[in-house]
Amino acid sequence: MPEARISRQRDTMAKPDGIAPCKPQDIPLHLPSSYQLQISFQQPELRTYKLRLREGQAHDALHEMRQHLRIRSHLLHQKKKYARGVRHNTRANTAIKKCQAKVDRAADKYRTSRDAMLALSDSLTVPEWASTLPVLKVEDVRGLSEALMGESEGNRRPSWIWTVNTGIVAGGSGDEGTYLLVTHVLHFQV
Repeated sequence: MPEARISRQRDTMAKPDGIAPCKPQDIPLHLPSSYQLQISFQQPELRTYKLRLREGQAHDALHEMRQHLRIRSHLLHQKKKYARGVRHNTRANTAIKKCQAKVDRAADKYRTSRDAMLALSDSLTVPEWASTLPVLKVEDVRGLSEALMGESEGNRRPSWIWTVNTGIVAGGSGDEGTYLLVTHVLHFQV
């Protein structure tokens, strides 16, 4: 795409020594939909390519969210166990709020990716990724050991973000991959 080549050249000319002054996640991807001409939607291979990129971004956001939820639950456990006094509680609360901000950022990234995937998918058929990447609700974003209101200790069910198959296990059925992922997460929590 000539527009992407021009944009990349403009970006490299603006940076001294060709070194990027920003973080890798902030580098623009120059995807076809970011340009004024909407020719990319007429070419199905570009649409498929962008859909796959967004699907990878959604899975990455889920992984990021799970990782920060694990850290948050660890910080909450450490605070409950060791934090005594105003100074220690203030430091613990600050660390927990920073971690929660990262969880919220990952959730927004997932929702944005999923919305873009819906826009790129065919509106007449149900896309194949819809079963593995459902809509993320506010009550879905919770730690593995956190329960919803009204759930007792014996009836607690983890959110779908902990049981979705992330491709960790190559081959086999989706149930095996989900089972291994959940046992890995449960082992990490203990």
